[in-house]
Amino acid sequence: MVRIKCPSEDWDTHCTMQERDDPEQQCDESQTIRTLVDLADHLGAHYKDGDVASVDRMGERIARRVYKDTSAGCPATIGYDGRSWLFRVFPYCEGFDGDLSGMGEWVRLPCRPEQIDDAIEDADLYSDHIWAQTHGCEGCWDGAGVEGEFGGPVVDPNCKFCEGRGIVI
Repeated sequence: MVRIKCPSEDWDTHCTMQERDDPEQQCDESQTIRTLVDLADHLGAHYKDGDVASVDRMGERIARRVYKDTSAGCPATIGYDGRSWLFRVFPYCEGFDGDLSGMGEWVRLPCRPEQIDDAIEDADLYSDHIWAQTHGCEGCWDGAGVEGEFGGPVVDPNCKFCEGRGIVI
């Protein structure tokens, strides 16, 4: 997404190319996530009124909310690069030994709520994809007799439902 011009002081990180090209569509700064509190509010990781939280505690709340809201229990983290706050969510797959820590892109604040939602959705969808590829589809599991390293189901190369791909195509 290319971000160009906006009346906000953070114009270079705020508005999309579509908003620049369409004079009828104005930038709505009220829909911008600028702080960790805004991020927590957007994700539903709320604090009680007057509750002052450390950055670590805020990060824990945000990570827990993402974990609970994703089907795979995706881990999330926040960071600071000396200029602005960053948010990142990683794909996760129980029983997968591959390294997923390099996956997921950092989202720099300020950002639009859709950018946070998209990052979470992408990580969750990729997690589901990895699960299907490494654990098989439901057809692979049904009496196929194929067992993985620890006795669990894996992709049955002769599965009539997914044709050995792990997911139903």
